[in-house]
Amino acid sequence: MNSRVSIFYGLAVTALLASVVVSGTLAVTRLDYVNHVSGAWMALAMDLLDGEFYRPLFDSSGMGGTRFMPLHFVLQAILMKAGLGILASGYMITFVFSIALVAGVYSFLRIHGIDAVSASFAAAACLALETMQFGMVTIRGDMLAAALNIWGVNLFAFYFYRMRKNLLLYAACGLFVLAFAAKITTVFGASSCLLLAMLSGKKDKGLRFAAFTIIPAIVMMLIIHYASEGRALENFIVCSFGGTSMADVLNAPVQMISSSYKFDKPGLFLWLISVGVLFSLPRRSVRELPVIFYFLSLIFLLFIYSANGTTWNHQLDFSIAALVLTVSMASKAGVSKNFISVILAVLCVAGAAGMSQRHKVRDDEAETIYKEIVERVKRQEALVLAEDPMVPVLAGRRPYMLDPFMFRIIAEQYPQARDLLFAKIERKEFSMVVLNLEPDTRFGEFWYSKMHFGPGFYDVLKDNYYRVPAPDLPKVIYVPIMGRGHGH
Repeated sequence: MNSRVSIFYGLAVTALLASVVVSGTLAVTRLDYVNHVSGAWMALAMDLLDGEFYRPLFDSSGMGGTRFMPLHFVLQAILMKAGLGILASGYMITFVFSIALVAGVYSFLRIHGIDAVSASFAAAACLALETMQFGMVTIRGDMLAAALNIWGVNLFAFYFYRMRKNLLLYAACGLFVLAFAAKITTVFGASSCLLLAMLSGKKDKGLRFAAFTIIPAIVMMLIIHYASEGRALENFIVCSFGGTSMADVLNAPVQMISSSYKFDKPGLFLWLISVGVLFSLPRRSVRELPVIFYFLSLIFLLFIYSANGTTWNHQLDFSIAALVLTVSMASKAGVSKNFISVILAVLCVAGAAGMSQRHKVRDDEAETIYKEIVERVKRQEALVLAEDPMVPVLAGRRPYMLDPFMFRIIAEQYPQARDLLFAKIERKEFSMVVLNLEPDTRFGEFWYSKMHFGPGFYDVLKDNYYRVPAPDLPKVIYVPIMGRGHGH
């Protein structure tokens, strides 16, 4: 690239890194992106510390329901056992594997012939993706799975192209099994490596790779099944595609693009550039790893978006695949290095501006909001029903409701779960109910009937609880109407 482009690119990357450090630190200290999903992850870690590996779908002690694989919350439980706090342990996992993911992108590009400086800048450019920026400042399993996946691909590529040492193959297989243990849909990296071997005429290597990946994965699933006394598999079966209709499947491409436009415009821009590069490649390039990785990432993303409740976090892997395809295959597509550098520099500038804008200084800090709610919950002697499990988690209490979205899916298949919750509300066994949204609005009516808790929830709640005025808090608090039921 020429000197002017190099300077522009360097300044853009510097601005992005500065924005990530400053705004990311601000977001973490204010708990900007820890929400009810993060709360569910942390609740699972708390449950494990208390000796429960996956909750039942429902019972008298609380409501379960998750499609999360265990690696992230197992690691978090180990760190908590070692003395780290629940937030510090979760953020540590996110931070370490965010760095590992960026390093994995750099390694991928180096393996595919990109010089060290260009690979460094391109790896830094992945920080411009809003899905990456969100993932770095929250607590959930996406960064862990993505990092393990890209490093599995890298080790296999190194084994396949350069050093045919069995240790590299076994290490790649191990990382893919761990990636699957972190996120149940992270199988496209291993699938890409298998397809690469098959398309290259190395069927013996492909079959060997498949055996050393699939057999340990099956053994791992059996261990999870027996360690959880069957609860994990029951959760996965009920929650993974519960509530999914044929309309959801057919609408998956629209949902994917719409979600990217709403949550990650830099990612969508990169997708469009990658399509241009892809269609400029010679036909024989279809057998190269960056192209295979790109296509399988896209196929699995569409599959994921056919499931009910899929959102922005799943786009990260495909955006990474689009980035490495664009950079590693640009020369073969006849695209100049300067053009790609300018595109990535613009992406970095947009990412820096976007992150700075989202995390600007403001008064309504999430940390203060949670602190006030948590103090109220700590004072309660009886059960608390919180839509956001982060609230009881930060209060040091076991959340009764693990995930209100999953509860709705469970209740559709097991009406007795809904009956159990509604009976507790009618008997006023909860001393407090904490909701995230105002249920009396039009959107609130939709939310609490179609998304969280499900039909009938708000009706039974308002018949037995009344709202406590709390104008300074974004949470909506209800307490029992005394004189009916048992009361507390």
